[in-house]
Amino acid sequence: QVEPVLREVLAAGRGVGDLEVRGRYPTRPDEEGWWVLNVFPVRTGAGVVGLGVTVVDVTESRRTQDALRRSESRYRRLYEAGIVGVGVADDLGRWLEANDELLR
Repeated sequence: QVEPVLREVLAAGRGVGDLEVRGRYPTRPDEEGWWVLNVFPVRTGAGVVGLGVTVVDVTESRRTQDALRRSESRYRRLYEAGIVGVGVADDLGRWLEANDELLR
């Protein structure tokens, strides 16, 4: 997944930013992770002589985002089903949102 990008940066001499990569940790092959890579050419007077790569492990952030999406989806289904009254109020007790069942 990454190797073609590395070859492209070497060939074209242009960097690639914010490349999201998903894979297994080398030291923990049973655990999946996510990383964001920035790849850039390293130049001298002779032209491109190599690559520079920055890697940021975004696994925890990605897991948090996925958990939030699942939670929002569950809430949305409950809210829209109208089986129970569901609403959101601000800190002063003013209703910001309410489903039909709550408004009955």
